[in-house]
Amino acid sequence: MVNENTIIKAIRQAGCIIEPSLAGYKYVPDKSLFPPVKFIPGGYCLSFPLECPGKSSKCLRLWYKNNGRPENPSHIINVSDYFNKYCVEYVIPYRYVDPVIRLTDGTEIPGVVMEWIEGSTLMRYVKDNYKNKAAILSLAKKFYEMAQFHQKYGMAHGDLSDENIIVKPNGDLFLIDYDSFYVWNWDKNIPQSTAGVEWYQHPERMNGRSRFLNTNMDYFSQQVIYLSLLVISEDSSLFDKNTEKGLLFKGGNFDSLTSFKASPMYKKISAIRNSEIQNRLHELERALAGSLSEVRSIVDFKQVEPIEMPIVKAYYCGICGYQFNSQTEVYCPMCGTKREELK
Repeated sequence: MVNENTIIKAIRQAGCIIEPSLAGYKYVPDKSLFPPVKFIPGGYCLSFPLECPGKSSKCLRLWYKNNGRPENPSHIINVSDYFNKYCVEYVIPYRYVDPVIRLTDGTEIPGVVMEWIEGSTLMRYVKDNYKNKAAILSLAKKFYEMAQFHQKYGMAHGDLSDENIIVKPNGDLFLIDYDSFYVWNWDKNIPQSTAGVEWYQHPERMNGRSRFLNTNMDYFSQQVIYLSLLVISEDSSLFDKNTEKGLLFKGGNFDSLTSFKASPMYKKISAIRNSEIQNRLHELERALAGSLSEVRSIVDFKQVEPIEMPIVKAYYCGICGYQFNSQTEVYCPMCGTKREELK
């Protein structure tokens, strides 16, 4: 049986890694964990740093769901080919290897091999810096720039979350977990194997109404993450440093526009006197009120300036006070005074 425990157990065994290019590599111990193995958990995969004397560190990414295999292996291979052919920013080129590891019961499963890059998950970074306004605003700026890059080249990650965005020591960002990565000129009928997590996704992705990968599937997640960072920079007390899931919003908040506006966090954000935050909040409301195809990227977002309500003049009879109901009424029906004589 393939699960998190059987994979971690195998990683600790000598000879479990059967990919020749990883000969001599071993897992990295972490005494703060039990079992003491360093790894980054994900919604479908575990990512392990591997070390070998005299060589660069590698990352071994293994699926612990779906019996240890990706739902769409051909898509994983296509994404790998794309990353290795083009100079794609914010990602790490990788190789899909099948098989790459043998579990203790003899089961062989595939995995992804790539360079290991040091960094913190977005959640970890925010927990460490949420009281540092400059650091959070800088992070928001970097996130916006990443969204610009993706829009410029018609790309989508497909599962933006606080666990799949990594912050390097220098503050730059990169993404992990590419199962749902998509480019604008690929086949339009590639089924989505992961819909993301509910506290970052539009309800259409969670309820199955959106079934195929597309270039706008990140837009709702972008709005949630960008708004969250702006809010935390403005009022750090709204961030719960003990949270494990979701920077500000939780499961069920995005089930509908009604549930969103009824959430405690919505009410707290609504009280913040910051015009950009309020406009971003209204844009998120707009996104929930419509379909996923209508959601706009944070890059597309244009601040809508408020306009004055049109003034509707009301005319009253100066003799008896009757309010004329129509522009065609010439005489007051109550006292007979001619309308054009009124000042």
